[in-house]
Parts: sequence; structure tokens; C-alpha cells
Amino acid sequence: MPDGPDVEGPPPDNLYEGWEADPDPDGEYERHPAALRPAPYPRQRFLDLVAGVNARGQQYDIEVVPGPGGKKWVVRGWHMLLACRELGIEPRTAPPDRELRTDEDVEVYTAAEGSGRATVPGLRALRVKEVVYPAFKRRAEARRARGARLAEDEERGDALTLACDVAGAGGRASRTYVNTLINIEERGPPIYAALRKAIMDGEEYMVVDGVRVRANINAAKELLEDGWDDEARTWTMPERGGGGGPAPADDPIPRELFERIDAVKRTLGVSTRGLVLKALLRFRDEEGDAWARFLGRWREEREREARL
Repeated sequence: MPDGPDVEGPPPDNLYEGWEADPDPDGEYERHPAALRPAPYPRQRFLDLVAGVNARGQQYDIEVVPGPGGKKWVVRGWHMLLACRELGIEPRTAPPDRELRTDEDVEVYTAAEGSGRATVPGLRALRVKEVVYPAFKRRAEARRARGARLAEDEERGDALTLACDVAGAGGRASRTYVNTLINIEERGPPIYAALRKAIMDGEEYMVVDGVRVRANINAAKELLEDGWDDEARTWTMPERGGGGGPAPADDPIPRELFERIDAVKRTLGVSTRGLVLKALLRFRDEEGDAWARFLGRWREEREREARL
């Protein structure tokens, strides 16, 4: 991870730690060397993709271009390729719907991959900051080093705006969020490290200097502002109650609830497991007596099932 936002160019292979990097298990396909990495699928999401392919077949083509020496370079559809490998079926491939003549064409094309997925704003912004923006910035610097005309750069727009527009599909990867992440990493590295881990892991809270704080960009920004000493140009954790607010109580949901969480989803009428947990925690916090009765009935049901 760089020390600040002004590092020259992206890391090798445009890859920061944690972004999608699994190889083709059969070794037949490789990522295009200029392709930018998509956000990683959480394990459950990948299993859902595999189940969908198993039930309905491959829903879209894996986009492949020829590489030197007979190589097959994937520009889009890497997760679909891995799902096909998981099922042992032959992947269906096709060329991209446009000509990709240069590495820059490939970067721009793959920067937009996944921009329409239902990823959280923090993950979209983090991918722009760590994967897309460094690549676009490096290209812009290379053009300037070649003496590119000012008008050429003006037509392209600055690298950060272009990165947000391309990867965010019309502003969903907010430039403000990306700039905030850059500022947090520069001024409060402990906050950035904790926030990054929580976003990548899909966690609702992060731990900063031993204190649990809600894991979103706005809360991280407030925490930075509350602990920032402008004269000393340093950040320290503010007194408890500042920044992220009071630490939440430890989650007491017993392990057996997780074994039946899909049933809870249907009962509560929600669509994701994250919403299940939020609903259960709200139930626990607002209806203490009812929560205790609910757990009692749940355990009784489990005991009955165990006797069958």
C-alpha cells in the first residue's frame, strides 16, 4: 500500500492486495495484462453465481481476445469462467463487442466491468481509488511526458473524473468518496487500513486503535476530522464518544441462528443475509423481552428437530 496518493502509477499488474487474483484452475485462460481487476466476489455471492449457472446455464459470454503465442486473454467475465470451472463445464467465449486496439482501450473497457452490479458505494469508491484511478493517472502522465497537446488532455478530462465516470456508471462511484478515501489514507493511515479491511470483508463495523466504529466513508471522515491536529498535521484517536460515537455492543446472536439464516430470511421477508442480521439486531435492541422469548422458541425448535 502506498504512503500517500501521489505515488507514481499503480502497483505491478494494477493489483493491490485483496482484489480479484485467482488464476484459471485449468491454465487455459489468462487475464489480459492490461485488464483492471474487478471487485472480488464474497464467497456466498460466488456460490450463488455457481448455483445460477448450474440451474440455468452460462448466462453471458466470457469475452476473450487472442494473445501472443496462442494465449487466450480474458477481458471480461473472469468470475463466470471460475464458475464454469467449479462446475466442470466448458466455458462459452466470444470476442468483445468493440475493437480493443491498445492497452488503454482494455483498461477503460475493463474499468467499467461490474459498474452496474449492486455493490456498496464504499466498495465502488475503493476500487476506483486503488485500481482504476492509478491506471488512468499513469496513462495521463505518460501522455504528458510525450508532450501531448493540452487540448488532448482537456478532451479526455482529468484522470480522477474519468475514472469515476467510467467505473461508476454515471457517478455512482462518487468522486467525493474517492477524494475522501485519498485524504483519509494520507492523514489517518490507521483509519484507512481499518476501513479498507471492513469494506473488503463486507463488515458493518471497523476497529480503529481498538475502538469499534461504523465502517462507512462518512463515519471515517468524521473520525479523521475529530482527531486531526491541523497545527501538528497528525491524527490521534479522539476521546470516546467523538467521531464514530459509542462502541456498539458485541453481537450476541448464537451460532445456531446462522445455520438457519435462510429460513429467517423468508420469515422476515428480506432479501439478503445482511438485512437479516440488521433486523435481528434491531429486534434484540428494541424488544429485549420478545427477543428472549424468540431465542427460547428457536432453541426449543432446534431441540425438537434433533430428537426426530
